[in-house]
Amino acid sequence: SAPNGSSFEQESNFSLLSKDMPPIRIDRATRATSWKSGSDQQQLTEGSAGVERPARDLPLGMVDWEAAYLDLVEHRRVCGMYSLAVPRSAALKRFVECAPVSVAADDHIFSPRKWRDREDLQDIVHTILRQSVDKLWQIHRKRWESRRMTYQKVDESNPNLLLNVDRAAAAEPEAARQSHYVVSVPRDQPNLFSQVEELVDQQSKLYERESAELARIYFDRHLYQPLLIEGSNPAVTVSPPPLNNSEAIFVKQLRRFWRERGQDLYPETELFLLRNQGRGRGVGFFVEEAGFYPDFILWMIAGDHQRIVFVEPHGMISAKAYNEDEKAKLHEWLRDLTADLALRSRLSVRVTLDSFIVSATDYGDLRPRYGDGSWSEADFAAKHILFPDEEGRYLEAMLSAK
Repeated sequence: SAPNGSSFEQESNFSLLSKDMPPIRIDRATRATSWKSGSDQQQLTEGSAGVERPARDLPLGMVDWEAAYLDLVEHRRVCGMYSLAVPRSAALKRFVECAPVSVAADDHIFSPRKWRDREDLQDIVHTILRQSVDKLWQIHRKRWESRRMTYQKVDESNPNLLLNVDRAAAAEPEAARQSHYVVSVPRDQPNLFSQVEELVDQQSKLYERESAELARIYFDRHLYQPLLIEGSNPAVTVSPPPLNNSEAIFVKQLRRFWRERGQDLYPETELFLLRNQGRGRGVGFFVEEAGFYPDFILWMIAGDHQRIVFVEPHGMISAKAYNEDEKAKLHEWLRDLTADLALRSRLSVRVTLDSFIVSATDYGDLRPRYGDGSWSEADFAAKHILFPDEEGRYLEAMLSAK
């Protein structure tokens, strides 16, 4: 976490003319898809009518740079990027001429002949400037966080353990004993209400057993109980939201793996799991111009070494290619952050940070859609993207990673 009262928005200051600009690719090329059917097979062919050139090859003299400036100022306002200095129109033109930006587009964008072509050109320039601002904001935000983040002990007052407790009360340790879910049952189902009420009164059953009237998982390695999941009865609503299917599957598979094999594989290691809360309470990272709060935090403690792993189970059918996906690449940044945090926090124990994506999309469905379609399961695993399996091999890969 950052020091109390510390704010990137208030403390940082940077300009679009920064030299930190990473490469950006804008794709506006027309694409066509055709099917070729033979006697024994069908073939899908995709083609692009556009060419890819540096942004400086665009006819920038035809751009309305005052409109581009006003559009960027509005983008800064909507996104709350008040610490960003937006240069005037002439400087914006020089930025696009020099920035490492490539544009894939049809010929009419590079050689406009109609008014509509100029409108498309203007829109592409707006997109270049917006994406450039977003990338620079992300770089400066990460740099700011890296210099200020420190480790803090998880105790009973930690917001991740307080669920729906009012923030004003969260500072008091007593609030931890008041933490709760809010379970809502329709008035026209009194029998269901009675079942839930009876369950709440029988705490040993609530915490250590699983039943249909209030769907939950009992895993003694999780830092609080009960851990509610989406149930079969749509009439019951829960706040904070219960675990969804992919999250519940991960917890159940981890529970089974740890009970059956964990102590044999890691005899001197303690394992703890915590469902991460969202904005304002959980542990988050700034990626893709927004806050990213991985679903789970997993601790492996062996002697004076703590390994903290952020785990995000989710579907990836619409995922961007790895090099463009900051969530998938989080483990790379955490690896670099580990050494800085160790020096700044001055802990008596050694701590390493890591992260994994657990794909709810099967490998066979994801592979042809991901990147260039050539990745093997080993390639995904090397980038910390794992696919669940009944034997728990993916969990062993996660827990044993160096």
